[in-house]
Amino acid sequence: MKKIIIGNKNRPNVQLSAGLGEPTRILSSIGLSPGVTNIETELKKARIAVEAGADIINDDSVVEPDGSKLRKLLYSEFSVPVNTEPIFSTSAQAFYERQNILDFDESDLLSTIKQHSEEGSDILTLHFAYSRKLAEKMANSNRIIPLTSRGGAIITRYMIEHGEENPYQKLRGKILDIVKKNNVTISLGTVLRPGSIVDGFDNLFIEELIEQRKFIKECWDLGIGVMVEGAGHIPLEQMQNYMSISKKIIMDAPYRSLGPTLCDCGAGYDHITGAIGAAVASMYGCDFITCTTKGEHVGLPRLKDVEEAVKAFKIAVYIGRSGKTSRYHLDRKISEARNLCLKEKIWKNSLFSNDVQSLDPQLNKNNIKTCSVCGPYCALKINLNNIRSMKKLE
Repeated sequence: MKKIIIGNKNRPNVQLSAGLGEPTRILSSIGLSPGVTNIETELKKARIAVEAGADIINDDSVVEPDGSKLRKLLYSEFSVPVNTEPIFSTSAQAFYERQNILDFDESDLLSTIKQHSEEGSDILTLHFAYSRKLAEKMANSNRIIPLTSRGGAIITRYMIEHGEENPYQKLRGKILDIVKKNNVTISLGTVLRPGSIVDGFDNLFIEELIEQRKFIKECWDLGIGVMVEGAGHIPLEQMQNYMSISKKIIMDAPYRSLGPTLCDCGAGYDHITGAIGAAVASMYGCDFITCTTKGEHVGLPRLKDVEEAVKAFKIAVYIGRSGKTSRYHLDRKISEARNLCLKEKIWKNSLFSNDVQSLDPQLNKNNIKTCSVCGPYCALKINLNNIRSMKKLE
């Protein structure tokens, strides 16, 4: 299943195709965090993200019971797929009930997965491939940041506290029955994705990707849609190999990248570092890109940050897919309109028409054919007259 159709059977108005032959899909993350966010603000972020061009809303809430309320509102208000994280909800519920984020068992996790699936989650992030063996290798690695996955950190602590294997692996059969019944797509969470470009495309990450293969095959055999989560921090010079090798390992299953951020010192502008990475990743075949906001590694995004991030990433994947699609027709139309100083056609064919119009202070003045940058010194307008004069001389 190199191409998947995303849409929970309990949300019949949702259907999104992705993967082979489809555009790179954009995910925008929202979510409740303890003490600093509220439901209405996160709903506003989701609305802004969808209006700006996000294809999927990713809910990373780590607060209950408000997280459950937010999810239900996302399912009912939006017609785009919603991606949720059962391990977050399970841990948050444990904290709400017993003030300990690790005080849950397998039955709690399975119950959460069932609840998310039946209520309407279109995509579930599940960490099947991570294991005690991989956790031990992580702990003894020379990585600068050994682990950056929140879900992975919770699972690691769970395995230590309970002296057991990853609960996702033990519950796999029951989980697959639930998601198949509700037509839920699985996003295979990669716990050991690099959290620093210095760690980059290393053996730990590759080893977990290899482990993902058997779960991909199992999902395919059962007719369950599946995507694989990739890296969030990769050096530019590794990007081509990263995408080529990753896609080969996962047998060309739909691939999802978190950015990726191409440098770690651009904090405060990670919508830019991530968008550059997104353009390169999509050029090499990445199927899903999760937006990074400007304060991605600093703090929670403001409303404006969400809008800027989604728009930056929409431009990025448009650029990245340019050689694989017929997108040049838009660029041709804009270039032709620019040459003739036809402002309305430039606006009409821009990815963000309203934004373009608001940038020109001469917009509402009559009979002004040029933009406010050059005015009467517009090279294009002058040269149109030059060409007319030269043709008359022929």
